[in-house]
Amino acid sequence: MMSKILELLREFLSLILNRSGREARVVTKHDERFIDDVDQYTQLVPYEIPSIYMLRGERVMLPRRMAYATPDTKEAIIALNQAVHSEQGEFYLSDGFRSDEVQLRAHLDWKSGAKKAYSPPPGSSWHEAARAIDYEVKIMCKTINGGFLKFYDIASSIGWHFIIPTVDPNLSEAWHIEFRSDRFQELKNTIGYKQAVQAAIRDIGFHPDEDETDDVVEMIQEMLLALDYSVGLIDGIIGKRTSLSIMEFKRFYREGGTVTQLQKRLYKNITLLNL
Repeated sequence: MMSKILELLREFLSLILNRSGREARVVTKHDERFIDDVDQYTQLVPYEIPSIYMLRGERVMLPRRMAYATPDTKEAIIALNQAVHSEQGEFYLSDGFRSDEVQLRAHLDWKSGAKKAYSPPPGSSWHEAARAIDYEVKIMCKTINGGFLKFYDIASSIGWHFIIPTVDPNLSEAWHIEFRSDRFQELKNTIGYKQAVQAAIRDIGFHPDEDETDDVVEMIQEMLLALDYSVGLIDGIIGKRTSLSIMEFKRFYREGGTVTQLQKRLYKNITLLNL
């Protein structure tokens, strides 16, 4: 009886508000189902870190459906948390990994006006690549020695990237930082922000169903980029670079050895197009 009551309470906890007026978010049955399906994201690992959300007056950890990252991003999150605490700061997260479904809801909320801050459509966010976090700016700025400038320097030294134009905690998106690693930062610098995001999403093993993909060639190019092959621009055109990379990949794949799920899906799509 008690377990049934607790289960019902968990389902309705979204009605509870924390001090900031935000909903307290905990793991529900929907989240459990998502966690069961998370194997499609082959390189994601869980982590634990305090969040902005409150439950019965107590701060809770970031909900599990958000608390996934690539291994290097997890290390960067832990390093940032430790560095902030070493400066007597308090560091609380509000968001982390997002599935494409969650990203779509955020985008639609922004379009409808329910969400003020811009949220891009699915396939365009570093959150979907498990390489971005959102954190509570005001609390951190009030507690850390040196304020936001100190935090900016610490985060940048670890490898985090801000998207705000100036070092100002009052700007929209000051709460958002991205860990692109040297690999995807280089892609961003050479082929653009959107293409780098898409390659990073492919890198963790996520792929839309082929029937939902408008341009399979673009998808193949994104997968090749995620595997460190050169394709030039992601433009849906089988040019010289893309063609050479496909040939190189096919040669590697047919020689055998360790093959990842991403490589299997890439080979499948290349075969479907008879490339």
